[in-house]
Amino acid sequence: AGPPQAARIVSFRWPVQVGDAEHDGEAITATNSSFDPQTMTLGTFSKGRGIGDCGTEENWVFDGKTFRLAKLKLMSECKGVLSEDWPLVYRAGVKR
Repeated sequence: AGPPQAARIVSFRWPVQVGDAEHDGEAITATNSSFDPQTMTLGTFSKGRGIGDCGTEENWVFDGKTFRLAKLKLMSECKGVLSEDWPLVYRAGVKR
């Protein structure tokens, strides 16, 4: 809602190595994202293949400076599992 010239690039990084995922320390692209201004939460969903039976689902919360990972669901192997059933592999406490 502010002046566009004040916009800046933000980086999305997992805070830990998760399973066999290769994102440790690497910037992550916010794919298929949506933003909720009420909770300052950005949700992402990245499919490993077209039918969406593998990939990642993340929730990022803005802390006033950057986005921090609050929730990560990860299905690294494509086995016909719906995203609702992907394992939750990371959750951080969020203070409002």
